[in-house]
This record gives sequence, C-alpha cells and structure tokens, in this order.
Amino acid sequence: MKKIMKKAIATMMTFAAIGCMSCINAFAATNTTVIVSTDQEWTDLDPVSRTGRFSYVAMRVFGVYPTNGGVDNFRYIQGTVKNESGTQICSVVVLDERSSEASYPSIIEGHLGSSEVTFRFRGNSPNYGARANVFYNAM
Repeated sequence: MKKIMKKAIATMMTFAAIGCMSCINAFAATNTTVIVSTDQEWTDLDPVSRTGRFSYVAMRVFGVYPTNGGVDNFRYIQGTVKNESGTQICSVVVLDERSSEASYPSIIEGHLGSSEVTFRFRGNSPNYGARANVFYNAM
C-alpha cells in the first residue's frame, strides 16, 4: 500500500511540475489600455523580459475608441517591438479589433537574443488619437 501511495504522489508531483513549467510564459502576458496620440507617434510601454525561447512576440487589440468621445468608428492600431538599444526588432503590424486571434510578428534575425523588449503602439491614422485595449506577450 505504501509503494502505491509513493508512486501516486510522485506521479502527481511530476504532472504538477510539468503543468507549472508550461504555464510560466503565460504570466508574462499583459492586458492594458494604451492612449495613442495624433500624428501616429509611438506610445512605448514599460520594458518586459523575454524568455528567448520563441522567435516571435504576440500582440492583440480588443477595442479602439476615440479619445474625445463621439462616434466609435475606430478599428485598427499599429504595433511593433524594440529592443534594449532602441532598435526595432519586428515589422510593424496592423492590429484589428475584430480579429479573434493575436498577431505573432517574427523577431528579425540577429535580434533573437534580446532579453528585454518594449512594445510600441500607435494609431492607424495621423489625424486621430485613440484609446486601445491591448494584449501583449514578449514570449
């Protein structure tokens, strides 16, 4: 009976450890509200750490709203990522609030080792500022 209990406990602990390891990166994901200004100037978020295990990052917009109220006909914002030295390390992606999936822009070759990155967002039009609810994960 003791042998069976020891095996059962060891098996449960192994599964728990594997489950925790697979969830570690999920804690790096963040949801926040970003205010993007007119003239398509980039709004930089606080730097976040990367694991370096993936060759891409993730970002998504859940909603885009005009900052001055009025009719909400906004749908898109743009996003990118820069590294510690300020170099853009992935292409600029257009994020659509109607999309049901995140975008996964690839990190440019030679920058995969960047351990800390800054997500940047801007409006899709130089004429309007907006408030956007975004998700991002440095992976």
